[in-house]
Amino acid sequence: IERTYDIAWDQCEEIWFDESAKLPTFDTPERSSFQQLADIVKERLIKEGLHEDKEYIDRAIMELDDIKYLGFADYFLTMTKVFDLASEETIIGPGRGSGAGSLVNYLLGITATDPIKYGLLWERFLHRAKAGWPDIDTDAGDRDILIDSAKKLFGEESVIPVSNFNTLKLKS
Repeated sequence: IERTYDIAWDQCEEIWFDESAKLPTFDTPERSSFQQLADIVKERLIKEGLHEDKEYIDRAIMELDDIKYLGFADYFLTMTKVFDLASEETIIGPGRGSGAGSLVNYLLGITATDPIKYGLLWERFLHRAKAGWPDIDTDAGDRDILIDSAKKLFGEESVIPVSNFNTLKLKS
Protein backbone atom coordinates (compact mmCIF):
# COMPACT_ATOMS: atom_id res chain seq x y z
CA ILE A 1 0.00 0.00 0.00
CA GLU A 2 2.83 2.39 0.89
CA ARG A 3 4.65 1.67 -2.40
CA THR A 4 1.41 2.23 -4.40
CA TYR A 5 0.97 5.55 -2.66
CA ASP A 6 4.59 6.54 -3.41
CA ILE A 7 4.22 5.63 -7.10
CA ALA A 8 0.95 7.54 -7.42
CA TRP A 9 2.40 10.57 -5.64
CA ASP A 10 5.48 10.57 -7.87
CA GLN A 11 3.40 10.29 -11.05
CA CYS A 12 0.74 12.89 -10.21
CA GLU A 13 1.37 16.56 -10.59
CA GLU A 14 0.46 18.91 -7.84
CA ILE A 15 -3.01 20.22 -8.60
CA TRP A 16 -4.60 23.13 -6.83
CA PHE A 17 -8.12 24.19 -7.67
CA ASP A 18 -9.08 27.81 -7.91
CA GLU A 19 -12.06 27.99 -5.57
CA SER A 20 -12.63 31.73 -5.80
CA ALA A 21 -16.02 33.00 -6.91
CA LYS A 22 -16.26 34.02 -10.54
CA LEU A 23 -18.81 36.80 -10.80
CA PRO A 24 -19.52 39.10 -13.69
CA THR A 25 -18.16 42.57 -13.17
CA PHE A 26 -20.31 45.61 -13.67
CA ASP A 27 -17.44 48.11 -13.65
CA THR A 28 -17.44 50.63 -16.47
CA PRO A 29 -14.91 53.38 -17.21
CA GLU A 30 -17.46 55.90 -15.90
CA ARG A 31 -18.65 54.13 -12.73
CA SER A 32 -17.49 51.31 -10.53
CA SER A 33 -19.79 48.45 -9.55
CA PHE A 34 -20.05 49.92 -6.09
CA GLN A 35 -21.05 53.36 -7.42
CA GLN A 36 -23.75 51.71 -9.53
CA LEU A 37 -25.02 49.76 -6.51
CA ALA A 38 -25.04 52.87 -4.32
CA ASP A 39 -26.93 54.81 -7.01
CA ILE A 40 -29.61 52.10 -7.25
CA VAL A 41 -30.00 52.05 -3.46
CA LYS A 42 -30.37 55.86 -3.38
CA GLU A 43 -32.94 55.78 -6.20
CA ARG A 44 -34.97 53.09 -4.44
CA LEU A 45 -34.86 54.93 -1.12
CA ILE A 46 -36.39 57.91 -2.88
CA LYS A 47 -38.91 55.78 -4.80
CA GLU A 48 -40.08 54.11 -1.57
CA GLY A 49 -40.32 57.47 0.21
CA LEU A 50 -37.70 56.44 2.77
CA HIS A 51 -35.07 59.05 1.84
CA GLU A 52 -36.12 61.46 4.59
CA ASP A 53 -36.06 58.87 7.40
CA LYS A 54 -32.71 59.02 9.22
CA GLU A 55 -32.93 55.40 10.36
CA TYR A 56 -33.20 54.14 6.78
CA ILE A 57 -30.44 56.42 5.53
CA ASP A 58 -28.06 55.43 8.34
CA ARG A 59 -28.79 51.74 7.78
CA ALA A 60 -28.28 52.01 4.00
CA ILE A 61 -24.96 53.82 4.52
CA MET A 62 -23.79 51.20 7.04
CA GLU A 63 -24.71 48.28 4.78
CA LEU A 64 -23.17 49.87 1.70
CA ASP A 65 -20.01 50.60 3.69
CA ASP A 66 -19.70 46.91 4.65
CA ILE A 67 -20.46 45.79 1.08
CA LYS A 68 -17.76 48.10 -0.27
CA TYR A 69 -15.23 46.98 2.37
CA LEU A 70 -15.88 43.29 1.57
CA GLY A 71 -15.93 43.83 -2.21
CA PHE A 72 -19.42 42.35 -2.71
CA ALA A 73 -20.95 45.00 -5.01
CA ASP A 74 -20.81 42.68 -8.05
CA TYR A 75 -22.53 39.94 -6.01
CA PHE A 76 -25.49 42.18 -5.16
CA LEU A 77 -25.76 43.48 -8.73
CA THR A 78 -25.61 39.93 -10.10
CA MET A 79 -28.33 38.72 -7.74
CA THR A 80 -30.50 41.73 -8.64
CA LYS A 81 -30.25 40.98 -12.37
CA VAL A 82 -31.03 37.27 -11.91
CA PHE A 83 -33.99 37.90 -9.59
CA ASP A 84 -35.40 40.65 -11.84
CA LEU A 85 -35.29 38.45 -14.93
CA ALA A 86 -36.58 35.33 -13.15
CA SER A 87 -39.48 37.23 -11.56
CA GLU A 88 -40.77 38.03 -15.05
CA GLU A 89 -41.21 34.29 -15.71
CA THR A 90 -41.96 32.66 -12.35
CA ILE A 91 -42.99 33.41 -8.77
CA ILE A 92 -40.11 34.44 -6.53
CA GLY A 93 -40.56 34.20 -2.76
CA PRO A 94 -40.16 37.21 -0.48
CA GLY A 95 -36.81 35.99 0.83
CA ARG A 96 -36.14 34.40 4.17
CA GLY A 97 -33.39 33.73 6.63
CA SER A 98 -30.63 36.18 7.41
CA GLY A 99 -30.82 37.81 3.95
CA ALA A 100 -34.15 39.34 4.95
CA GLY A 101 -32.18 41.44 7.45
CA SER A 102 -30.62 43.47 4.64
CA LEU A 103 -32.08 46.82 3.68
CA VAL A 104 -30.00 46.73 0.49
CA ASN A 105 -31.63 43.40 -0.45
CA TYR A 106 -35.04 44.93 0.22
CA LEU A 107 -34.34 48.04 -1.84
CA LEU A 108 -32.94 45.98 -4.72
CA GLY A 109 -36.07 43.81 -4.75
CA ILE A 110 -34.14 40.68 -3.82
CA THR A 111 -36.29 40.34 -0.70
CA ALA A 112 -39.73 41.75 0.02
CA THR A 113 -39.35 42.22 3.76
CA ASP A 114 -38.52 45.63 5.21
CA PRO A 115 -35.89 44.73 7.83
CA ILE A 116 -36.25 47.97 9.77
CA LYS A 117 -40.01 47.63 10.09
CA TYR A 118 -39.55 44.15 11.60
CA GLY A 119 -36.35 44.80 13.57
CA LEU A 120 -34.20 42.39 11.58
CA LEU A 121 -30.42 42.58 11.95
CA TRP A 122 -27.97 43.24 9.13
CA GLU A 123 -25.17 41.63 11.14
CA ARG A 124 -26.84 38.20 10.98
CA PHE A 125 -26.59 38.37 7.19
CA LEU A 126 -23.26 40.08 6.62
CA HIS A 127 -20.57 41.92 8.52
CA ARG A 128 -16.88 42.60 8.15
CA ALA A 129 -15.73 39.77 10.40
CA LYS A 130 -17.87 37.13 8.68
CA ALA A 131 -15.93 34.83 6.39
CA GLY A 132 -17.42 33.77 3.08
CA TRP A 133 -20.10 34.97 0.74
CA PRO A 134 -23.51 36.09 1.95
CA ASP A 135 -26.31 33.59 1.50
CA ILE A 136 -29.63 34.80 0.10
CA ASP A 137 -32.37 32.26 0.76
CA THR A 138 -35.50 32.46 -1.35
CA ASP A 139 -37.98 30.19 -3.01
CA ALA A 140 -38.82 30.07 -6.71
CA GLY A 141 -41.97 28.71 -8.28
CA ASP A 142 -39.77 26.92 -10.79
CA ARG A 143 -36.12 26.44 -9.86
CA ASP A 144 -35.18 25.69 -13.48
CA ILE A 145 -36.49 29.08 -14.61
CA LEU A 146 -34.23 30.75 -12.05
CA ILE A 147 -31.24 28.80 -13.35
CA ASP A 148 -32.19 29.42 -16.99
CA SER A 149 -32.49 33.16 -16.25
CA ALA A 150 -28.93 33.19 -14.94
CA LYS A 151 -27.76 31.27 -18.01
CA LYS A 152 -29.49 33.77 -20.33
CA LEU A 153 -27.72 36.63 -18.61
CA PHE A 154 -24.26 35.17 -18.21
CA GLY A 155 -23.95 32.23 -20.61
CA GLU A 156 -24.46 28.49 -20.40
CA GLU A 157 -20.84 27.80 -19.41
CA SER A 158 -20.83 30.45 -16.68
CA VAL A 159 -23.59 29.16 -14.40
CA ILE A 160 -23.41 26.23 -12.00
CA PRO A 161 -26.61 25.41 -10.09
CA VAL A 162 -26.02 24.86 -6.39
CA SER A 163 -28.73 23.88 -3.97
CA ASN A 164 -29.45 22.03 -0.78
CA PHE A 165 -31.35 18.78 -0.73
CA ASN A 166 -33.32 18.09 2.40
CA THR A 167 -35.15 14.96 3.41
CA LEU A 168 -37.76 14.34 6.03
CA LYS A 169 -36.81 11.41 8.19
CA LEU A 170 -38.68 9.60 10.92
CA LYS A 171 -37.55 12.07 13.60
CA SER A 172 -38.73 15.04 11.46
